[in-house]
Amino acid sequence: MLKNYLFVAFRSLRRRKGYAGLNVFGLAVGLACFFLLGLYVRDELAFVRFHADVEQVYAGATVCERSGETYYSMVLAPPVTGLMAEHVPEVAATVREYAARVQVRVADDRFDDQRRRYVEPGFFEVFDFPRVAGDLTTALDAPNQAVLSEQAAQRYFGLADPIGQTVSIDVTPDLFGGTSEPRDLTVVAVVEVPRTSSITFDLLVSVATPGGVLTDPDIWTIHLSGGAFVRLQPGVTQAQLSAALDRFATDVYNERANRTVNFHAIPLTDFYFSDFYRSDGLRGDARYLALFGGIALLVLLIAVVNYTNLATAQAADRTREVGVRKAIGAGRGQLAGQFLGEALLVSAAAFVLAVVLVTAALPGFNALF
Repeated sequence: MLKNYLFVAFRSLRRRKGYAGLNVFGLAVGLACFFLLGLYVRDELAFVRFHADVEQVYAGATVCERSGETYYSMVLAPPVTGLMAEHVPEVAATVREYAARVQVRVADDRFDDQRRRYVEPGFFEVFDFPRVAGDLTTALDAPNQAVLSEQAAQRYFGLADPIGQTVSIDVTPDLFGGTSEPRDLTVVAVVEVPRTSSITFDLLVSVATPGGVLTDPDIWTIHLSGGAFVRLQPGVTQAQLSAALDRFATDVYNERANRTVNFHAIPLTDFYFSDFYRSDGLRGDARYLALFGGIALLVLLIAVVNYTNLATAQAADRTREVGVRKAIGAGRGQLAGQFLGEALLVSAAAFVLAVVLVTAALPGFNALF
């Protein structure tokens, strides 16, 4: 019976090619826009979700009051994470990272556009980047060690095994200037850096490497821009962490740093959408999600209303056809089946065309966003 309904519907649509084509194309364009914007929203919400137990990872910031307004800053003194690990039992692991402005050399090749970071040994205890090669449990524990992203390893060494290979960097012993010195690093691990990571890098350098200012645990006069991140003990809530950080600031940090600050914990799942996230491209913004999600639903609604209006406009022309079919014995259910069959064919054709349009538009859409 369904096959017969679809066959009759197909013949009816074939007789009205203009109506069918307009309906299919209009609905396909609406669906394509809906799919593209839906993919954008889904992609944004997927950021950092590849980390295991990502809800237990937080970024640390200080809260400052100035002229009656509240400011948040991730500029912290280097010893902060070590003291957190010692004095905040709610924290299971801590890590501090900051940009390393060094030039990378492999043999005679120079790589100036790479993303480099100095990081503490607890980096892979806090973050769960997929391992490609090497041992992450001891990576970055010793001086002159490096971890590469999978893309950087292929760029530096091609198909050769990167583990044990040497990468050279130029470091400046004095943070505020001075003569650069070459430093050879041994590659101890390679990890995959998913595109949905809010922390991106090509090269990680252990902070114990000479030339990194974090090697001095008592530097309180220098506050470095970067990130301090913690992974909580199982079962610890954000409220418990905030209370622990308040005690830490009052009892430890303010006395050591000789300044008064309060700490603010940002869930890593919210970090991408916060003002702290820095990107060369379009930065994550929760308002964009609401805006584009609303536009997607509106476009889909317009496409559906347009389809309904076109179908309604055809009703007067099809009255005679309905009358003839009733006269020869067609029942209400059979007539409904015919019209539903036409709607099903139009929707299926529009869906297929929408997938084709999305496939064609996706490369340009990805480049734009």
